Amino acid sequence: MPNRALNNLGLNTDWDLGEDGWKAGMDYNLLVLDTLVQGRVLDIGVDDPPSSPVAGAAYLVGPNPTGDWLGSANAIAVYDEGAWTLVGPLEGWEMHNLADGRRYKFDGANWLPTAPLNNPSATADPGATDDSTAGYQPLSRWLNTSTGEFWVCVDATASAASWQKTTLTLDELGSAALANVGLGGADVPSNGDLGSAAYADKTTSATDTTAGRLLQVGAFGLGAPVSAPDIADLNTANTFGSYSSESGIPNTPVTGGGTTLTGARNPNAGFQFYNQASSGGAHDLWFRSYGAGIFGPWAKILTQRTILGTVSQSGGVPTGAVIERGSNANGEYVKFADGTLWCRHHQKALYDVASRLLCQWNFPVAFASPSAYSWSAEMQERDPNNVNDMPPGISSLIHSQVSEGSHSATLLNVNVRAATGEFAFSTGDYIWMSLTAIGRWY
Repeated sequence: MPNRALNNLGLNTDWDLGEDGWKAGMDYNLLVLDTLVQGRVLDIGVDDPPSSPVAGAAYLVGPNPTGDWLGSANAIAVYDEGAWTLVGPLEGWEMHNLADGRRYKFDGANWLPTAPLNNPSATADPGATDDSTAGYQPLSRWLNTSTGEFWVCVDATASAASWQKTTLTLDELGSAALANVGLGGADVPSNGDLGSAAYADKTTSATDTTAGRLLQVGAFGLGAPVSAPDIADLNTANTFGSYSSESGIPNTPVTGGGTTLTGARNPNAGFQFYNQASSGGAHDLWFRSYGAGIFGPWAKILTQRTILGTVSQSGGVPTGAVIERGSNANGEYVKFADGTLWCRHHQKALYDVASRLLCQWNFPVAFASPSAYSWSAEMQERDPNNVNDMPPGISSLIHSQVSEGSHSATLLNVNVRAATGEFAFSTGDYIWMSLTAIGRWY
């Protein structure tokens, strides 16, 4: 009966006993066995037959073969007796490629590496171009022999390969890498000695109050002075920490941004300090406390920088500095936060009529009402600022009498009257007056 080809390697078999013509088939069998048993090829993916092959040279044909290999993509080509023999592979066949030292398996459509390409003798770290086009694939390994560091490919995308270093140097590990396990000062504690904090979750935000979590640097403004968390309402900043607030949010003591420090005994009781941010350098400090979840009013904390300044009040409660001192063309004054006002001035009493000189004093600061102050006036022989300014007839004027004229919250008229029957004032007469008024500005 005619011979037939076996299903696995395609070897010829089943010649009849004594049959002629079996030599060519047997030669083919031996050539295929010689090629496939402990199979190896000189290279893979070759499309053009070499011009001067040696006997026994074998190749895995590429996807676009030419010449004697035309139409035999992925075949195993072996050269013998001056001719190429092409063996069509079956799925699962494996061959060793001498060109790169790797084994390849036929999957029914392509020859693919049986294991990732490794580079055990590199002298530099892998990069993005050490990719699939260079034969690497996920799980490929790479050893930089100059540093001793080991890498594994996690993504072999062309021109975008990603490699993960899996070793650390002693410098990167730090001194703990050489330390003993124990509880000594230089020892590294074991897991059992670390306590529950070693396994706790970290806070997830700068204001995370979940119980049992570990604070990160910057949480509640701690450990990072420029990273205090922003707060939208100071009444909600009731957890110990430092908070930043922008201008215009509710429950700040003044308009403008600032920083708040909260001290909390529990969520419903504690205190707050507020530092007003100011480009002009004011940086006023305020305080308030809260209990049963209810906040009290803000109170400004006075410092050596804020004792003197502009006094103010709201509803009888001081809201500004403690003392305000100033002067203008109408004299000098001192205002106190409790409402006390002191005014003083030197001014001429001028001729009004024959029986009177008149001093009209507009206060440098208004009093609360016409009845909210008392005053005193003394005649002076000379201008306190010019000793040569002595009124004429001063010896007669000193016997004059001083009395109050009309007055208001902003104006005081002081009369200087001649003693009855002694003399009469003349045009041009005057005398210097030392004037004082004390009362309340609210």
